[in-house]
Amino acid sequence: MTGIGPLWRVDGPLPLAPQYGLLQAARSPVVRIIPNDEGPLRWGGGAQIYPYPPDAGHGFDSCSVYGSTPTEKEEGSEIDLPIFDALTVYLAETCSSFGIGNDAEFRARAVAALAAVEGRVVEREFMAGDVFPGSPHLADGAGDFPNGTTATSVVDAFATLEEVIADSGRQGLIHCSPAVATKAASELVLETSSNGVLRTIGCGTVVIPGQGYAGDASDPAGAPAAAAKESWVYATGPVDVRRSDVEVVPGTLAEALDRAMNVVTYRAERYYLVDWDTAVQAAVLVDRCSDECAGS
Repeated sequence: MTGIGPLWRVDGPLPLAPQYGLLQAARSPVVRIIPNDEGPLRWGGGAQIYPYPPDAGHGFDSCSVYGSTPTEKEEGSEIDLPIFDALTVYLAETCSSFGIGNDAEFRARAVAALAAVEGRVVEREFMAGDVFPGSPHLADGAGDFPNGTTATSVVDAFATLEEVIADSGRQGLIHCSPAVATKAASELVLETSSNGVLRTIGCGTVVIPGQGYAGDASDPAGAPAAAAKESWVYATGPVDVRRSDVEVVPGTLAEALDRAMNVVTYRAERYYLVDWDTAVQAAVLVDRCSDECAGS
């Protein structure tokens, strides 16, 4: 039946954030989201991280001074002080000035869309350093490469990175693309814990299948690009995410209006600072179609 009168405009389906990702992993204690509740944005220009001692601990024989081969207690390792830049994550919405309707509702649309996609932007920067290539990021070429540039199976890659994390003596994270996570789940490597976070079945390590980790984002600097069906998987220590409240700019409709083009543009944005202590940083190349271990 044909309707009568002009078409009625309705909003499309509400954009939703992915089920799993770096921000979603804050359901576990290994990723902390720290809101800016200190007034001025003190870290808006970046921050230097002061890590906790990175050593995994040592044992000592308290009677060794009386033996024939006395030993001494170890000195602590030198602590790196990595510097991270703060990122502005934003999403713009533009429409003809005749089509925006209610101004407050139009501004709210940009905020809703940003909430769905901001995690991918943060992940992409954390992995690839697109905006700040000089700031530490997973694929900056630093850290360890246990298998060099030799591709291995998904199961072997996760097992190798579990060993790297174990050497730190504390909890860590595994970062991979959604495609690798799907393959790992089919190999019974992953399970969903009660708080809705992906973990390895063996050690319970939190796994982040970030949308921002997909494609060539994970290729480490200085290494050959991953071939088809291949991608890099990373291990790190715990991650902190600092972020501001969402702000819609400009503040008024008059400021948002481009009179020459007769369009209105609002941008929903917020600041992010994502860091880890860089003490654990390891990468393994995965071939999703292989069942073989590296070097076998």
